Amino acid sequence: MEILNGVTWANDIKAIFIGDDETDEDAMRALSGLGITFRVGKPNIKTCASHRLPNPAAVKTFLEWAIEYVESKKKKKTSRRNQGLIRRRDH
Repeated sequence: MEILNGVTWANDIKAIFIGDDETDEDAMRALSGLGITFRVGKPNIKTCASHRLPNPAAVKTFLEWAIEYVESKKKKKTSRRNQGLIRRRDH
């Protein structure tokens, strides 16, 4: 995600949508430019999605990675906040 959307992607992207059939294309069109969309399936299928995932296993891998990424960012943010509080108490 960082390679495709920059290091601040988690702050800039407000929606991630993953779909696997024609009924999901309306959401992909609506989110164009507002979020990241993924079409799951064969690469020869026409889509409005901004990205593709080849199969449900890739969706699972992506979601696990995204959760881990967001959680690690939360921990860093909390750690920085706590460090600031500790410094203030020492002074």
